[in-house]
Amino acid sequence: MKKFLLSIGFAAMVLFGFPQQSFWLDVQPGKLKMPGDGIDYTTVVIAARDADGEVITSVRGKVKIRVSSGFIDDTVAQMDQGVAMVRFTSPMFGTPIKSSQRMVYFMFKFMQKFIGRAAGSTNYQANQKLATDIAMETIKEGFNPIALIPKKDGDNFVYIVCEMRGVKGKAKIEISKESDSPNGNIVPGIYYGRDITGQSDWYLDISSGGQGIFGEAGASAEVGNTILFTTENFTEFNDAMGKMAGMTGFMKAYLGPPESETKYLENFNIREQGMPSAYMPMPKNGVFVRWSNPFGQYFIQI
Repeated sequence: MKKFLLSIGFAAMVLFGFPQQSFWLDVQPGKLKMPGDGIDYTTVVIAARDADGEVITSVRGKVKIRVSSGFIDDTVAQMDQGVAMVRFTSPMFGTPIKSSQRMVYFMFKFMQKFIGRAAGSTNYQANQKLATDIAMETIKEGFNPIALIPKKDGDNFVYIVCEMRGVKGKAKIEISKESDSPNGNIVPGIYYGRDITGQSDWYLDISSGGQGIFGEAGASAEVGNTILFTTENFTEFNDAMGKMAGMTGFMKAYLGPPESETKYLENFNIREQGMPSAYMPMPKNGVFVRWSNPFGQYFIQI
């Protein structure tokens, strides 16, 4: 009985005699305004402070971090001596065409890395973690495609929420619009590229007027599919991508069967009988064509 009472007394001292010090989370971004270029970055400092605003150096543990847009290097930061830090990269804002081009680069890098490292694994949980790790790695390499989509006019802020032991701290960063570049034109010539998996080589031969032939490298031109590039905006595709990811600028192309087959089709018109598909002129005389799979091929002129 005596030991029991002593145990109760000791527990009471721990619980009531030495209470944990209360704190509030002070969240301070290194920059309060950033350009919406998807490249600029800053350090966000999270500090545990007492009622007098002093840092409580005895506080340590995990801090959960969420942002409404942009990219943070870690969603959980370690707080030591009352302070935790995380790097934040701004989202793209006001540049829907550049955002689309950045997404093309990101997807090709991501998919080729994932296929190479997954090695045909069917383990869902392992593949999910691998995909997350590769996405973060690819963004850190400079291929950040994340765009800011304001919920209402004038709300061009990124909101940061940090939480530790049920205590939350908040901050916001204003994102300024960057200037977008108009879409380039398709330049006639021979293009070489790979599919999104990086496992097959393709060619694209564009003549004047936007007409062309494309197919797997090494195959006869007679079996190459026909394609017509237009100057039309692919409105439906752009609307969907704009609402979902803040990306637009895709143009419309039409895909058709090889010329060796169209000659048997009376009055074949690729605009009327071909399959509409999205394409995007890319920097450095490149072009992205979306066709047989969700992401298509990416060609570079040679």
